[in-house]
Amino acid sequence: MSEQGLELSIKEAGVLEAVSKNDGLSQRQISEKTHISLGLVNSILKRLIREGYVEAIRLNHKKLSYHPTEKGLTVKGHLYEQMARLTIQKFWAIQRQIGEQILFYYSQGFTVFFVSPNGELSQIIQASVPLELADKVTFRSEIADAGDHAILLRPKGGWLPEGYAGPVGDLNLEVAL
Repeated sequence: MSEQGLELSIKEAGVLEAVSKNDGLSQRQISEKTHISLGLVNSILKRLIREGYVEAIRLNHKKLSYHPTEKGLTVKGHLYEQMARLTIQKFWAIQRQIGEQILFYYSQGFTVFFVSPNGELSQIIQASVPLELADKVTFRSEIADAGDHAILLRPKGGWLPEGYAGPVGDLNLEVAL
């Protein structure tokens, strides 16, 4: 994330997030919440303070507490926006890949696709059907005899119902952006 020239690493963003959610934490508490070593938290906080994203308030001669500045909260908002944008781009890329793979399996003669009855992946697979195939393919969560035109779709190495001996279409869901 670039905000006025500052690139925040994932760990720096994590520290900023912890400070923003839990106003007044000590370095040790930030370290515990972020699972980042105390020494690295110290280094990250110094940089965030120097750049104006966090302020340190002295509680006594030994203790400081850390608080986000207005600038820090603004950067955090930009980080969330960027993460949301990347997530949507990845989702669309995965949906395109699944659609292409469904098209490939259809071209091989498969018209019935068995999908896991659980979770969002099944819904994403069904929503990925190219429009030209919408009325030509069927999705089922129950494994039943569908002849030579059925294939099980799953993430690579994923769900395989006990006793299923039919063809399996492993979906490649890896997306690099």
